Amino acid sequence: MDNKKTVILPESVVPSLLNEREWNYHFSRGKEHDGRPYVSDNKFRMSGRDTGHFGSGTYFATYKDDESLAELGGGDGDGRFIKIADNVYRVDMDFYKNLYRVWGKTQGDVLYTLLKDMNRFYNRIINNSYYSNADLYQRMMRNCDSLGLKLPSYYELTRMAQRHEGTQSFSTVFMEHNGFNGVNVSGVEYYDNTTHGSVIYDLSKIDGDAVQEVPSGLWRLDRSHPYDNAVVYDSIGDYEAIALNGSSSFWWDQLDSLPPSRVKRILRNYASQGNVLEYFQIERLSDDIRKWYLRMIFNTNPSDRWGHTAIEDMMKKTDRFGSLIADNDAWYYANYHGKSALSHASGFKVLLAWFSWELDWNLSEEEEREEKRKFAQKLMQNMTRPLTKEEEEYLEEWLEVDD
Repeated sequence: MDNKKTVILPESVVPSLLNEREWNYHFSRGKEHDGRPYVSDNKFRMSGRDTGHFGSGTYFATYKDDESLAELGGGDGDGRFIKIADNVYRVDMDFYKNLYRVWGKTQGDVLYTLLKDMNRFYNRIINNSYYSNADLYQRMMRNCDSLGLKLPSYYELTRMAQRHEGTQSFSTVFMEHNGFNGVNVSGVEYYDNTTHGSVIYDLSKIDGDAVQEVPSGLWRLDRSHPYDNAVVYDSIGDYEAIALNGSSSFWWDQLDSLPPSRVKRILRNYASQGNVLEYFQIERLSDDIRKWYLRMIFNTNPSDRWGHTAIEDMMKKTDRFGSLIADNDAWYYANYHGKSALSHASGFKVLLAWFSWELDWNLSEEEEREEKRKFAQKLMQNMTRPLTKEEEEYLEEWLEVDD
């Protein structure tokens, strides 16, 4: 870069910069480090992983609590990657000038969430041919803004993923796109260890001149969420971002005053995190939004990080579920069937059970049987799949009327 920027550091950071050199260490396992770039956590290993999202490269930690490294860390050196014992290497992170510096855990949480989302974005496109990634892009946009990182447009980021042919993870591609050769978390709580650690992507690059704006503040962050789901928002009124955090407490009472397009985006964001509204909340939506919402969650079937599906949770309250479906003419929910081998959830069966409770108890046996038959026929007319064997057996038993 030709134009250098003057960066004013937070007061809490200055003392650490005045200390003498602080070494970081890398321990290779079983064989000597050959100096190749992107040596660990490549893109083929990142799908579904919870570590390594800072990028593909050589990982380090300061091992502050390991007194046995004190002697190894002594002596002279220019700070570059140097072997100091069998399978043990040492660097001074300040020698590699174009590393993104993390100064505290909150900043680390936001960066980690951002880079994990980058890898999810890539895997959705490349491994699953899934291109509806507005939820991830909104999260990444806000987190990039707070971290001083530049996010390409949605279209360009998608094209970057499609064009990526190297072995490095997509989080690495993104950080390199921003001019950085790694991430430095030295001395940072939770991250300066062997679980996460600092990373240098390419050890041969030592004269980088990337300029980093130190975040002046991370806006608002819901600290009740996990370290890998840290989404910042710029105000209490940023309901879209708050919904991405999985919270409805800030925006629910405001939906009536918002444009329909914004209401839909907020509700989509909330569902993207595996959440659905409570029954009383759904019932208070306007007619058009309520019908749209029921169709949206049926099509997306939101599930949380543990795989619990929202629709199956809704169906557990049979009476409320059936009434909601009937009042909104959403009989297509009869099509729902649990996707996992262990799930026997069936919208068809739940709606039959609900209808039994709705019947007038003064009906004769013949009248009850006829009402049941007509209702079952109505459900099947709204279904686009055949009944399962289990549903056929349930229907046969359900049509029987006790003497």
